[in-house]
Amino acid sequence: AADARARIARLDRSPPPVAHVRAWSYAVAYAALRDRDRTLVWLDSAFVGGGSNALRVPVDPQFDFLRDDPRYRAWEARVGLTSMFARGVTGSVRTARESSRRNR
Repeated sequence: AADARARIARLDRSPPPVAHVRAWSYAVAYAALRDRDRTLVWLDSAFVGGGSNALRVPVDPQFDFLRDDPRYRAWEARVGLTSMFARGVTGSVRTARESSRRNR
């Protein structure tokens, strides 16, 4: 938690110049703190800002704590991630998530 707070303080002092990179950095830091509200706000900002990192969220274990939150599921549907996985990407998502967990 101290590392995440330090990362947030650094971002506050010297944010990355590209908006979606800044938003993704904040989302990752708040995810480390398990702050659902702020993580979701910054994930949305990262995706809306044009960043592709948000596409990793469904397979990234650091965001597992959000999966049971109805706001997360609504965000996922709103940005189109749910429909993407409904088209058959779920097998690769499951494989990527399992691989990521094994490599921890």
